[in-house]
Amino acid sequence: MGCGHRWRLSVDHRGDQPKHNAGYFLHDYDQAARILDAVDAPTLGLQFDTFHAHEITGDVTAMWEAHGARVSHVQVGNGKDRHEPSDDPFDHPEFFRMLDAVGYKGWVAGEYKPAGRTEDGLGWIS
Repeated sequence: MGCGHRWRLSVDHRGDQPKHNAGYFLHDYDQAARILDAVDAPTLGLQFDTFHAHEITGDVTAMWEAHGARVSHVQVGNGKDRHEPSDDPFDHPEFFRMLDAVGYKGWVAGEYKPAGRTEDGLGWIS
């Protein structure tokens, strides 16, 4: 498997988008961990999305502490309206500091709907 590709399981909250979630089965980080453990493939990891983690559990930090070792990709978005990462209702700046503190080396990407012009909402990156 020298191709260098990594596959990821993505957990999605049931939310208010029934068409988007129709037929999707993975709504629980613990379930994703059990699947990853059962498959036990070095090319399969967990995609950790702060928006979904907040919507599912309300405690993004606890979910990271439980499953961060399995994460190979992080997506961020505000846990209230899926706008730019901020400190309400979840402290993204603290989350980013924690990623640095634990030595996370994977990708971090924004997945959100800009509240306004994209250019105006990129301050979270710095």
